[in-house]
Amino acid sequence: MGDFNCELKSKEATLRRLVDEVDLKAYLPVSQNLETFPKLGKRLDWVLISPELEFMKYRVLPDVISDHYAMLCEVK
Repeated sequence: MGDFNCELKSKEATLRRLVDEVDLKAYLPVSQNLETFPKLGKRLDWVLISPELEFMKYRVLPDVISDHYAMLCEVK
């Protein structure tokens, strides 16, 4: 998980390659409602999990920790 500073579908393929080659998944990867970088209105922070895990809860919190919003995830 972390501040990848890119969107999953961006021209920069690093995050997409990581997801595909390591077989990871993101929570609702194309959702428009999970922006983590308010200055640009983009989702730049990601939690990626293995296929055997599942997201139980996933929220972007309104608290700005740095220049990004905090995220809260529960994984099972």
